[in-house]
Amino acid sequence: MTFIKGQSGNINGKPKGAVNKVTMQLRETIGKFLTSNFHEVEKSFKELDPEKKAKVYTDLLSYGLPKLTAPYRYGLRT
Repeated sequence: MTFIKGQSGNINGKPKGAVNKVTMQLRETIGKFLTSNFHEVEKSFKELDPEKKAKVYTDLLSYGLPKLTAPYRYGLRT
C-alpha cells in the first residue's frame, strides 16, 4: 500500500466536532479537581480582588461552556 499525500486511508476521516482525547481528559481532570476542592477554591476565590475574580471566572468558563463556532459568535445563527 503506497502512501498518497492528502489521503489518510480512513475514508470517513475524523468526525466533525470530535473532541481530542487529551483535551477531554484534561477537562475531566480539571473538573474533578474543582469538584473535590470546591470549598478551598471558593474560599480562595472570595479573597481575590474584583479584577482577579473576573479573570479567574472568565478563564474557568471555557472549561464549563462549549466554544461557539463563528456563526453563533457573530449572531448569524439563532
